[in-house]
Amino acid sequence: MKRIFILFFILSPFIDCYSQTVKDEYYSCAIEEIDKHNYPGAIEYFTRVIEMNPKDTTAYFDRALTKYEMKDFVGAIADFNQSIIIDSTEVDNYFLKGLCEVELKNYKTAFVDLTKTLQMEEGNADAHFYRGFVNDNLKNYNKAITDYSRAIELHSDHSAEAYGKRGFMKYKTLDYNGAMEDYNKAIELNPTNKDCYLHRSELKIKLGQKDSGSLDLNKYKELSKK
Repeated sequence: MKRIFILFFILSPFIDCYSQTVKDEYYSCAIEEIDKHNYPGAIEYFTRVIEMNPKDTTAYFDRALTKYEMKDFVGAIADFNQSIIIDSTEVDNYFLKGLCEVELKNYKTAFVDLTKTLQMEEGNADAHFYRGFVNDNLKNYNKAITDYSRAIELHSDHSAEAYGKRGFMKYKTLDYNGAMEDYNKAIELNPTNKDCYLHRSELKIKLGQKDSGSLDLNKYKELSKK
């Protein structure tokens, strides 16, 4: 028995090294499959890594991202949840899980995940944008306006869209002047945003600006054909 223990002690570093080498090889293969857009193949390799180390949060996270690319949002959520169980301090797990919930139209659950994201990282502009979208769908229009405003302040990559969506929230809350300003800004930032032309045309017609509203409606139809 003593000899076996000594042999294991001698071989243990080599076993660990071999395991790490195999794990790294699986990871390299997974990345190669992702580069080839062979997402099922990548998932298979990430699964092998997880089988070797069930507490590997990175493998769960990367497998979740791969499932997200495949639009397997339910599977991605399961992996994000497992990653959170192992390490609850990684903010990206909550944010991306929230995006999956948005895709599934589970807005109440998405609100919880995105709020958790913002508790951990208040300056996350995209989390504010998506929580604004969630609040919109939950009919919390004033809260949506607040989130869209914060996303704009933080220079979100979705700023142009945030102006348009905030404009629509202002329209719904009868702030027509504010809505017009936001639609104008959204179109200035992105002249191909057809929905903003449609909403602005509705607002202009409502305010008695029929000719100008008709021009916006025609622009919307033009963009819709592209």
